[in-house]
Amino acid sequence: MKYLSVFVIAALLLSSCGVLGPSSRSGQSDQVNSSTRPSVNAGSNASAGTDAGKGSGTIANANRSVSNDRSTSDRNSTEGIASWYGSDFHGKQTANGEIYDMNARTAAHRSLPFNTKVRVTNLINNLSVDVRINDRGPYIKDRVIDLSRAAAESIDMIGIGTAPVLVQVIGEGDRPVNQENLNSKEVFTVQLGSFSSGEDAGMRSDAIRGSRVVEVELDGQTYFRVYFKTFRTRFQAEEALRKLESSGFEGFVRQIDL
Repeated sequence: MKYLSVFVIAALLLSSCGVLGPSSRSGQSDQVNSSTRPSVNAGSNASAGTDAGKGSGTIANANRSVSNDRSTSDRNSTEGIASWYGSDFHGKQTANGEIYDMNARTAAHRSLPFNTKVRVTNLINNLSVDVRINDRGPYIKDRVIDLSRAAAESIDMIGIGTAPVLVQVIGEGDRPVNQENLNSKEVFTVQLGSFSSGEDAGMRSDAIRGSRVVEVELDGQTYFRVYFKTFRTRFQAEEALRKLESSGFEGFVRQIDL
């Protein structure tokens, strides 16, 4: 009887240890807070020659697909965190001058040329959506792309706010895509003119200290642009533009490749 009592007590002590398993750790959650987008121009346009402008334009009609290609060996692919932005920026101007439509499948990227087409795959559920780049951002560490609401809903990331994604370039936009403008940060300048004649561009540049002439090819045509200096932020370039305008020179800020 003595041995039986000892056995029962030992059994009870062992069973009580099971209460302190992993489930007792409280206060932990895998939920990611919804993204907050800094005050930068946000945007998209549903009518710019992409699927984003087709159909009724409502979120419910946004097509989505399941992708099995997660390869990152392509030089035009990158992985990181995606966020999204919606009604706070709906109807406001984007970085490329369009009006943001949160119901169109578009996105903001720090450096890809405007109108570049990319496929964004949610690495949690393998859903993908094709979007067009028409805005700049996001400006938060580790985030690589900021999706419109429609695009975010297409890959089921509205609720969680952010998600790990694979971004793959599937179509070039206003200029060729290379490794520099795929992953680099932005570089800006002030464009003060574009000429078909190098001589005319040179004359304009000679009148503005700090400017230079850059030859570019667009749709088989050669143009000579007059750029004023190089800036690491849009704010710096806009400040320079205001000073140039006060001296009688007109222009606009644009992103460039170094």
